[in-house]
Amino acid sequence: MSAMTTTPLHFTGVWGRETTTGLSD
Repeated sequence: MSAMTTTPLHFTGVWGRETTTGLSD
């Protein structure tokens, strides 16, 4: 969740990976 909240521009590129790490974290 922090992935999309902290880095909205980062999630746009590595959304698939960030999503798994963000949700898991």
